[in-house]
Amino acid sequence: MPPAGAPRLPGDYLLEAPDVVELLFPIGAEQDVVKHLRGQMAVRPDGTIVLGPLGSVTVAAATVSEAEERVRRHLGMDGVRLRVAQFNSKRYYVIFDGASGEQVIPLPADGNESVMDVLNSSGVVPRLSAKPANVWVARRTPDQGDQILPVDYRGLTQSGLTRTNYQLQPGDRVYVKTVN
Repeated sequence: MPPAGAPRLPGDYLLEAPDVVELLFPIGAEQDVVKHLRGQMAVRPDGTIVLGPLGSVTVAAATVSEAEERVRRHLGMDGVRLRVAQFNSKRYYVIFDGASGEQVIPLPADGNESVMDVLNSSGVVPRLSAKPANVWVARRTPDQGDQILPVDYRGLTQSGLTRTNYQLQPGDRVYVKTVN
């Protein structure tokens, strides 16, 4: 696993219930096997995905790469890929504090989102007539306690300064205080 705060690769995401995965099979894969495993599968509370009549495989607390290898071994089939269809187990939160009070929006965290991704995502950030006055990331860490990471919103949006474009982690709170 990469150190805390380091960029994560999609294969480093740790699966947990209720994430949803999908198996992808190589061309020419055994059709009897493939027909039982089409579609998406939720990681169950016991940490497994069910492979129909072929049993189940424990994937919880495994990276995508590790889970993929477990499925390959279980099926005895090379070339099987696993992709996360829904990142449901880990979340970060965007909190907008404007004239009408606070609005909290929970969003799925896959380990690849940055502050700018959140602030500029269409359909995620409500259309506010106000401009952000203050933006920060609140993060709890086991060894350092609560951290407040100030975001230079004007620097990010107007000057291209990326030093405060933090990569978000599960549990982070992106706080956006607006002024009218």
